[in-house]
Amino acid sequence: MWCTTDAGESRWVPENWVEKEGEQCVLRRDYTATQLSVEEGESVTVEFEESEWGWVTNESGQSGWVPLEHLAALA
Repeated sequence: MWCTTDAGESRWVPENWVEKEGEQCVLRRDYTATQLSVEEGESVTVEFEESEWGWVTNESGQSGWVPLEHLAALA
């Protein structure tokens, strides 16, 4: 869902994290739209998955969203 804050910043937000209240929406949990660039072969830890995206942390400690289709589980 495309959402805009009172300050005018707009971001994509998972729809099931939003509660609609009339003409407005309220987030039901903390959220950041930070996306993380990853390189092929880089190892990341998937903290959780939502709406076909994973919140991951890389070996340098950076975190962000990555599309699940770009991730492969290690055997």
